[in-house]
Amino acid sequence: MRCVAVCVAVLLAARLGAALPTAARAENSSRYALPEDMLLGAGLMAVQTEGAWNTEGKGESAADRLFHTLPEIYPVSHDTAADSYNRYKEDVAMAAKLKLKLYKFSMSWSRILPTGDATKNNSAGVQYYHDLIKEIKSYGMTPMVMMYHLDHPQVLEDQFQGWQDPKMIEKFTEYARFLFDEYGQEVPLWGSINEPIMYCSYFNILFKRAKVHKTATGEDMYTCIYHIILAHKEAYKIFKEGRQSDCTDFIGLNIYFDYTVGYKHGANDSLPDDGTGTDLSVIQEALALTRQDLPFLETIGSTQISFSAMKEGLVWTHKTYNKPIIICENGYGDTSGHGVHDHQRAAYYSASLRTLVATVKDYGVKVLAYCAWSLIDSYEFTAGYE
Repeated sequence: MRCVAVCVAVLLAARLGAALPTAARAENSSRYALPEDMLLGAGLMAVQTEGAWNTEGKGESAADRLFHTLPEIYPVSHDTAADSYNRYKEDVAMAAKLKLKLYKFSMSWSRILPTGDATKNNSAGVQYYHDLIKEIKSYGMTPMVMMYHLDHPQVLEDQFQGWQDPKMIEKFTEYARFLFDEYGQEVPLWGSINEPIMYCSYFNILFKRAKVHKTATGEDMYTCIYHIILAHKEAYKIFKEGRQSDCTDFIGLNIYFDYTVGYKHGANDSLPDDGTGTDLSVIQEALALTRQDLPFLETIGSTQISFSAMKEGLVWTHKTYNKPIIICENGYGDTSGHGVHDHQRAAYYSASLRTLVATVKDYGVKVLAYCAWSLIDSYEFTAGYE
């Protein structure tokens, strides 16, 4: 099999106005059986779960500085989080008990290279990830590593404002080379940078407010994204250098976006006639992002649920790029507190996976893996642990 050149891993939180499919409908069970070669798993993020933010040689990350500087926005501490740094064996055992085949996690840049200098690594942090990978593989699961998820060393902000400066491309390239050299023989699946648009827009604004960034301009978001894309390019080049042409290894950039479609029904009666002769069908197409009348929406904030987004997003990505896909995150957060008796979330995942499998079979989309988000309860930024 050939190496994969591009990953478009999409968080399909979905903002479409489609009807909720009836999960209990009697269907041919074989139609929704997972393909044997598709890995089913769940994911974690270092900042949200590891804790141990300043122990055993870990350096301060930009995320650490942000959370500690803005308590009015982040009132709950992430310092301990889910304590996965000390309890990773429990996390892995739980994933194995769920019979998952893929264990996705992010590595903390500031834990491995506290000063951003690839020649001065933190041996305790490096060993921690070796131990985690070994534990994952001991249960027969496949590890997938996200190289970067918000937590670059704060010193890189102090020196040159992080992703606002092209020097960050070189620093990330050095970091990527270190990871591939250190863990490349142990990890077959890699993601380079998680959700650039989230970091470069939302978090970028907060970094300025926390004075993590020294200056601010209207072009910062685009400069940030530009540098991240170039950094991903360099990481891919290094990855490709170390792989053979017949391998099945994978690297990609984790993309988050709101996939929208037009609201084609119900708009005519509610739109006033302004006398201009404007084609109402044109206006209808602009009325996307409609909220569905689902009983649990009041507990999940601004997230919009539509399972057709799984199909539409996958088909669009397949037709646009024609490359295998990994869905790195799929799920929703709510504050209803169902605990282990969470029938709503069970129904959500059931419907999502049925749509995924049907799309794979109907449209020939190649999906290598699917990751639920997240494996365990984690620190959710402004929401804390709710």
